[in-house]
Amino acid sequence: MLRDTNIDRELQEARAEAQNGLRREPGSDDGDLSNDLAIARAAKNGWERPIDFHQWDLPRFTTDALPDWWRSCVEATAVATQTPVDMPAVLSLAAVAACVQGRVRIEVRPGYVEPFNLYVTCVMEPGNRKSAVQRIVTAPIERYEREESERLAPEVEAVRTQRQIDEKRLERARDAAAKCDTQERRELEEEAKQLAADLAKRPHLNAPRLLADDVTPEQLATLMVENNSRMAVLSAEGTIFELMLGRYDKNGAPNLDLFLKSHSGDPLRVDRKNRGSEHVSDPALTLGLAVQPEVIRGLISNTALRGRGLLARFLYSIPAGFVGARDVDPPPLRSEIEQAYGNALTEMLARNIDPVAVIRLSEAARRTWLEFSERTERRLGTDGDFHLIREWAGKLPGAVARIAAVLHVASHFGGDWDQPLAAGTMAQAVRIGDYFSAHALAAFSEMGADPAIENVRALLRWLQRSGVEKFSKRDAFNAHRARFRRVQAMDPALELLRQHGWVRFAETDATGGRGRPVSPVFEVNPLLPFLTHKSHKAQKSDSAATAISASMRPR
Repeated sequence: MLRDTNIDRELQEARAEAQNGLRREPGSDDGDLSNDLAIARAAKNGWERPIDFHQWDLPRFTTDALPDWWRSCVEATAVATQTPVDMPAVLSLAAVAACVQGRVRIEVRPGYVEPFNLYVTCVMEPGNRKSAVQRIVTAPIERYEREESERLAPEVEAVRTQRQIDEKRLERARDAAAKCDTQERRELEEEAKQLAADLAKRPHLNAPRLLADDVTPEQLATLMVENNSRMAVLSAEGTIFELMLGRYDKNGAPNLDLFLKSHSGDPLRVDRKNRGSEHVSDPALTLGLAVQPEVIRGLISNTALRGRGLLARFLYSIPAGFVGARDVDPPPLRSEIEQAYGNALTEMLARNIDPVAVIRLSEAARRTWLEFSERTERRLGTDGDFHLIREWAGKLPGAVARIAAVLHVASHFGGDWDQPLAAGTMAQAVRIGDYFSAHALAAFSEMGADPAIENVRALLRWLQRSGVEKFSKRDAFNAHRARFRRVQAMDPALELLRQHGWVRFAETDATGGRGRPVSPVFEVNPLLPFLTHKSHKAQKSDSAATAISASMRPR
């Protein structure tokens, strides 16, 4: 059966529009006549493509801010795994910080010192090889931990055996003193007390640990006490967030003190079974997480995380992945590049720094940091883009100082760490800080930091579920009574929907009932069912990844 030429023309226009960016829901058929006609007729009825509330034009991580040995590994890892360069860059930033945390500090100015540890998270959809990247960037730390455990195993076992012997002697002395009714009792009591005092002074020696993963806050605190107050959680899962919120606690109570105090280096008390309380004067914990978007969405609504300021301590990265455009046979990570990266991290881990090294800024570096701090402060005002995330942005200058310290040590890993930090290093840290600023704005939007946008998204989800072509303001209110207390409370969200082209006022002759005002009626953009919403725009790096991949192939 022949189709009308007008329909064919509409279909051509519709398919051209689809190629310009419209995406169908999963499972839809590109050749579906009704779908294509709907797209063409939407344009004829004056509808344009709506502006997505989830779109972000985010920068890529600038790898030239890193020392050569580090940059080469990051870029080669991105090519070998066919992932955006942001992921290995951000996760390795945490890995390098973990190698020297607790042994180096940066003095921004007299009286203001920042510790060295970092909390970073890279947010990517499933299937983006987060685990593969995490394995590469943490491999040197895991290898060092394993080799040190093997080297110290005989000494650890000897100390453990001697402790067990002493504990048995103490137990026998206590029993003997308790059973004795003669004059010997006082001597036995003194012997038991002396054995107990000697045992308390004897240090515990455990196999060294540098990394932890699926541990409760209580277990993590114990690991830190046993490992010079330092620990790192470098993981491709978001389990740590669940553990913070009390997944294993019988009352489901969150336990955030360890994470809050360890980020800033504030003193921490750890209650341990059979050993009483132990004080950790300078805790240092680094978190480097690669998680799925579902992990961070809605975190802002958790009063424990928001009210205690934990989310404000993280640096966020949400790069666009290459799934669907990846090279299926990329060049592997060359052994000499991987070895150079591993050697640098091993050198940092093996350095014996006692007392703690203090990095001070050169005068030019201090001016660069002050200029950045001033620029950040201006953005915190009510008219600034940082106003809704001011708690996070207020910590940004300190985070930039920490990043500068990481770059400084990475540039001098085999030399003098406490030489003045150069202005060029601080400038590179500022560039990285600007990168994290852009991604934080997007991340906090995904987490629901802006209530107005969250209301808009709720209305959009309702429109997608209901499939209505028209709706009244009263219809929308009745469907969202739990969210809006008054009909007027929807006005900002409805206006945003209208301004962004998702709805428009409908022409209607309807009148309200006796004494009742007419409820405004809106038409829904017919393109709504055909659009899927991405977290942000692609970073236009597919071609860059292909070019780098090609350049690294053996000739």
